[in-house]
Amino acid sequence: MIRLISFLVILTILVSSIKAGNICGPEIKNLAQYVNPLIGTGGTGHTFPGAVTPYGMVQLSPDTGIGEWKRCSGYHATDSTIIGFSLTHLSGTGNADLGDVMLMPTIGEIYTNRGTSLYPDTTYRSRFRNETEKASPGYYSVFLDDYKILAELTASKRVGLHRYTFPTSDSVSFIMNFTHRVMRDDGEKIWSYYQYDDSTTLSGYSVSSGWAKDRRIYWTVKFSKPFNTQDDKVKSGKNIRAILNFTTQENEQIIVKTAYSPVSIANARLNLTEVSHWDFDTVKAEAQNAWNRELNKIIIDADKKTKTLFYTSMYHAMIHPSLFTDINGQYRGADNTVYETNKHPQHTIFSLWDTFRALHPLLTIIHPEKNRQFVYNMLNYYHQTPNKTLPVWELHGNETWTMIGYHAAPVITDAFLKGLIKEDDAMDFLKAMTTSATNTERPRSGITEYMQYGYVPVETDSKEPVSITLEYAFDDWCIAKMAEALGKKEIAEHYTNRSNNFKNVWDDNTRFMRGRDTEGNFATRRPGGEFDPLYFQWGGDYTEGNAWQYTWYVPHDVPALIALMGGNVAFEQKLDSLFLISSNEENEIRDVTGTIGQYAHGNEPSHHICYLYNYVQKPWKTQEKINHILNNFYQPERDGIIGNEDCGQMSAWYIFSSLGFYPVNPVSGVYVIGKPNVEKAIINVDNGNTFTIKTKNYKTENTYIKHVKLNGAPYECTWISHTDIIRGGELTFYMSDEPSSWGTSKNSMPVSSIY
Repeated sequence: MIRLISFLVILTILVSSIKAGNICGPEIKNLAQYVNPLIGTGGTGHTFPGAVTPYGMVQLSPDTGIGEWKRCSGYHATDSTIIGFSLTHLSGTGNADLGDVMLMPTIGEIYTNRGTSLYPDTTYRSRFRNETEKASPGYYSVFLDDYKILAELTASKRVGLHRYTFPTSDSVSFIMNFTHRVMRDDGEKIWSYYQYDDSTTLSGYSVSSGWAKDRRIYWTVKFSKPFNTQDDKVKSGKNIRAILNFTTQENEQIIVKTAYSPVSIANARLNLTEVSHWDFDTVKAEAQNAWNRELNKIIIDADKKTKTLFYTSMYHAMIHPSLFTDINGQYRGADNTVYETNKHPQHTIFSLWDTFRALHPLLTIIHPEKNRQFVYNMLNYYHQTPNKTLPVWELHGNETWTMIGYHAAPVITDAFLKGLIKEDDAMDFLKAMTTSATNTERPRSGITEYMQYGYVPVETDSKEPVSITLEYAFDDWCIAKMAEALGKKEIAEHYTNRSNNFKNVWDDNTRFMRGRDTEGNFATRRPGGEFDPLYFQWGGDYTEGNAWQYTWYVPHDVPALIALMGGNVAFEQKLDSLFLISSNEENEIRDVTGTIGQYAHGNEPSHHICYLYNYVQKPWKTQEKINHILNNFYQPERDGIIGNEDCGQMSAWYIFSSLGFYPVNPVSGVYVIGKPNVEKAIINVDNGNTFTIKTKNYKTENTYIKHVKLNGAPYECTWISHTDIIRGGELTFYMSDEPSSWGTSKNSMPVSSIY
């Protein structure tokens, strides 16, 4: 008996220690307290404030409107009415879709019309106030003023949990709008079916055509209390809704579980069992714990504002790609076939034009297993598509063909070179990349012309031929590097030659990257035919930008770009001009925001540019620009993100740059040094090592690096290798309020060239 009591005491202490995080590893800090999901919900950030877990399948959040660009996530901070709470959302995208399984609690007369924010009466929408909203990782709440209902949301990986607190009423209703979507013109593009399983449960499915052209989603919704309804037991068609009626006592709570599946209603019901109870607060606590485990991958010392921005960026960087696999391992592939996986759960929402630049490189450091899953997901997608192509911008098993390039290539090559891909699978990946790089069936890709001319001519059906040429050239270099590593000499040489194609759109007279016609003459799509580097046109020569912004996109051969511009001095002067030349107001576009002259931080093609001063021995100019961006274009406000958040890329830039470096060429294995924005950071590398960053003389006015030490020894390079980080160590920055000679020697420069 004494032995049993002693065992129980030891067990109690052990459990307490585990809960406190004091055993089997370092203590898990409560970093979720610094995350503000409301950041980015205003302006052009396009984030949502609702409940989600890291890379979770469901994103349960309020919708304030549909059909307008500012509400691509379904929510905008300037709105004053809510039309419901739906299960799926996109974070920071420049296009709209999702918003499935919407429900809205109401009291009083029943309306089936969502109405508009200008005329909210006689509709089911409700007014709300920003000051009643609360948001934290895995939790959101708001008070619905018209109905006096407190709405709360939380989530597990596959289940969205609603909790509504009601006043006394015999006229409580839930409106379920099965044709609700965030996208434009939703009603006629959605066909839905639903059935009542019992007095607490509904199930159904919807087929929609929006940004994702052919999307089918199966769902189930279960209430904690039986409802009454006059609806048909089974119903299908367009523009259908269900109305569920309840009677409530003062402060009575009704909890609703929601889940979906890409496969079947049966799987949706199975996914719902992931939360087997009705304890809302337990699910909320588990969601916060899940976020804290991820946020603890990087521990920083900084002021509260910086911590808020940093950990909110970490949060936004871990929402997408999102789980797309049911609890039994099944998912629906790109060919509409049901697959089952036990190795790498399938994910969705690959915004690769954005995320190949910094998000995926970040994951190779802090979450390599997750990035491994993502690249194998891309390979699955390649094998499942009828025309055999890697994803470009994949959404719920659909290729949207949004943006340009074949940017699965840099993500795959980087993963292979950093040991995340098995040798036995490497040739399969290489085949997928070369097939994608020669696939002439892709809409508006210009690949046929690119292979014929070495550039995409302006006469083709392809939009944005200059940008396409530049981005294809970089992707080709990535393919060459993987072929080279695999000993495939002919493939490596072929794609190395293709990676030189950026030179084919360089105009020595204007000193810009320019469009050419099939005869080789420099041309422009600008009316009148005169070249203007400030000119922008949707679908013109450049993607969401102009010649000033895209001329710098040669990350795989910066020395060659410097040579084209006439050497270091000319390159530096041109770079200086970029940050000084004012915009042409008539050519302003919504995606080009956060400008310093022609530099546009709100759009991805500019993200590497500030770091290019290091390549001409002027690192102090990089430090100035990075300091300005960190302190002016990221703010802890609802409109605190410049440009669309873009599925984590805008945040990944902030994370890297705050630590003091950035992957200018995300496949080179090298990070170019900028300037740190934290006093201390500990990167908990996935292999168990830690890489510590310290900033001495850490003050706002100390913009410049005086000198650097790596593992206690003087360090003159203006770059640091991936190997240095993952094997652990310490990087110390000594700061000053004046530029110094650190990093200005020729031997200090980063190297990024084709050969």
